[in-house]
Amino acid sequence: MTADASYFYTPAEGHGLPHDPLNAIVGPRPIGWISSRSAEGVLNLAPYSFFNAF
Repeated sequence: MTADASYFYTPAEGHGLPHDPLNAIVGPRPIGWISSRSAEGVLNLAPYSFFNAF
């Protein structure tokens, strides 16, 4: 790449990639269940989900 190189993306022409990269910007993950038990024996169950946002 040189300093005078220019690159343009024209949506009507498409991006030329085999898959749409916008689908990977936020990747939802399945919800899991996280359980714990305190020293007193109290149980706790909570939903947990993680996603990547770039």
